[in-house]
Amino acid sequence: MIKFIPPTLTTKAPFSPIEMLDYTLGWFALDAEDSQTVISKYDVDYRSIMPNVIKEFPQMNVPGVIYFFPMILQKLVKDGYLLFDNSVKGFDASYSIALEGKLFSDSGGYKMEAIRNSIVENSAKANKTLLTLLTFFVSVGTMIAATYYLTELYWKYHWFH
Repeated sequence: MIKFIPPTLTTKAPFSPIEMLDYTLGWFALDAEDSQTVISKYDVDYRSIMPNVIKEFPQMNVPGVIYFFPMILQKLVKDGYLLFDNSVKGFDASYSIALEGKLFSDSGGYKMEAIRNSIVENSAKANKTLLTLLTFFVSVGTMIAATYYLTELYWKYHWFH
């Protein structure tokens, strides 16, 4: 019997999972005049999102994307960039972009957020190294000062005799 093994986030694709998130959010954030699709971006039926995202961004038309697409939408809803509505009678669940999603997409999306986090992390590492060196030199200076003043007390004031 053949066992089904779903693709993983390390599946060889021409783009990363972060780019999948950015493409999907970017499709929702596209203005009408910039988009190749004529569909309204508000209250979009789940089944019509992926074909339109692939139409707008053909590089997402690779095997395995269909497996990750529900997870991508869940992540965007969880982060507050998409609004999810399943209360419309007669329709499946629908998605709309939130203001935070539009602003986040316009500011570079997840890729820029990863770059910003990397810069902050690198500067934090540099600051930690600098602080460690400074602490070392202060402790060495404190030991030298303590030794000097103890010898001063011993020789000048004849303490510890």
